[in-house]
Amino acid sequence: MPITARYMAAQHVARRAGQLAHDLFANHKALNADDNSPDEHFAHGARAISALITSKLAAAFPADVFMDEHRPSIADADRLWVIEAIGGEHNFKRDIPFYSIAIAYAERGYCETAIVYDPERDEMFHALRNQGAWCEHGGRENRLEVSRCSELEQALISIALDDRTPDPTVLPLRRELLDAGAAARVLGAPALELAHVAAGRLDGFVGLGLDPFNLMGALLLVQEAGGYTSHLPADGGMRSTVPVIGCTPNIGRSLNTISEAWNTEGGLEPPLEMPTSAQGLGHRARARRPAA
Repeated sequence: MPITARYMAAQHVARRAGQLAHDLFANHKALNADDNSPDEHFAHGARAISALITSKLAAAFPADVFMDEHRPSIADADRLWVIEAIGGEHNFKRDIPFYSIAIAYAERGYCETAIVYDPERDEMFHALRNQGAWCEHGGRENRLEVSRCSELEQALISIALDDRTPDPTVLPLRRELLDAGAAARVLGAPALELAHVAAGRLDGFVGLGLDPFNLMGALLLVQEAGGYTSHLPADGGMRSTVPVIGCTPNIGRSLNTISEAWNTEGGLEPPLEMPTSAQGLGHRARARRPAA
């Protein structure tokens, strides 16, 4: 079955899952008061959302493999779905309406489709490889394009970290960004933050100690919007000391310099020569895909 069928199905399922997430978010205070366990309520809700997404997609594509936080990684599957039921756990628990549902589909290790849905704003960010990235809202669909910010001192950068395994480099990195004149924020929902980079609302994103594999869909959004994204570690490690970066291409070189670990660890490629246009980088990044 063609990739476009999966692309359309994922959008439909994400919207249904988003309605469930919205209902859980709207009612979570009352439910927490009843059982006095926000962690248990969140875990139950996340499982229900993941089960909804998986069951609907598995019914349509029974030969595909599915991965979420409750299923082990099978990164070498030929046809793989990666699901994040609620990205932005702490925001969700604290009644902060900044969280998302993320669905990515990969074939033979390459992400082909990406969905990041914001249930509270009803914004559907979606991308199909080599076909661009889009945001659907209020019955209208707009093509995404990263910002034209040309200097780090003018940039708004989001920083994300894994709270369970704090990265000691986050404070030096933030200090370096501030010293360079950038505004740095910690927003708490990495996939949604990358979607905002793709939409030009944020100029860049740096993720520390995260699982880059789980962010491949959101990184595709940035790439298809003409942005610059880091590569996954060559050996597919689930946790990486190498920052996950997505940004407008004009500040990519500056972020490379500040994120020193990216240049020195993990065996990654050296930075690209930055082209003069965002669209040019999008095409060049896709052109680097090796033959299967």
